[in-house]
Amino acid sequence: MAYAYYALNGEYPTDFSNPPTVEEPTLTCEGSFNPNVPCPCSSSSGSCSFPSSSPTSCSSNQQTFINNYLGSAETASSQTGLPVSFILGHWGLETAWGTSAGLPSCNNPGNLVVSGQPTCTTCGGCGVSSFSTLADGVDAYISAMNNKYAFVKWAYDNYGLEEAAKALGAGCEPASGYSSDIYATGRYNGVSCNGEAVDNNCYISSTASGNGQDYSVCAPVVSNDDCDGCNGCGYVGCSLYETITTSCLSPYNCVT
Repeated sequence: MAYAYYALNGEYPTDFSNPPTVEEPTLTCEGSFNPNVPCPCSSSSGSCSFPSSSPTSCSSNQQTFINNYLGSAETASSQTGLPVSFILGHWGLETAWGTSAGLPSCNNPGNLVVSGQPTCTTCGGCGVSSFSTLADGVDAYISAMNNKYAFVKWAYDNYGLEEAAKALGAGCEPASGYSSDIYATGRYNGVSCNGEAVDNNCYISSTASGNGQDYSVCAPVVSNDDCDGCNGCGYVGCSLYETITTSCLSPYNCVT
């Protein structure tokens, strides 16, 4: 304001004998203030501190997997907002810790089937896609999690790690073609059953999650700790949550 005044009048306001000094904006929380909005300083994003070597509690396969793919998982975490442990666990379960299916031969850590990509021919007819480089496979995973599986991040942000793992296991992507119980789709994708919003623990049998669709048949509501149907159309679900929270992967439980 002082500079604007000077531009119009050729002198500074009487309150300013000298030009005001420039202050760089910071995220420092001032205790003397009492705002009506949360202070942004509590975010832990970007503050991950991982062990220099994988924990001794990891199996030999897990140790090798972490050594080979931790950097890629950090990249995926920074682009999806999901914890590194979640991504490492997901990739590990999908590929038997890098010993089958999409890794390492086909550079497909998420065991994805992507339209237009050649099929991996080295995993015994598993049908997943092949990528030229690991970076391409990681990019495909990031795209899938941000688009087809965006409800997983929503579940993580609103209800935590276990809900996100269950959602990933049972929530098939739209028009996936798999007949599966779709977990918590009402809260994630706006699906309703008989005109009412679907409860987070209601399962719907369908071949497409279909954002905004209204279904006529819902499975019974189940309790939060009931893992029946958790795997849905994938190989992960409750087993993913159990893997993430082991002493092997829990040190990587933050978002880069």
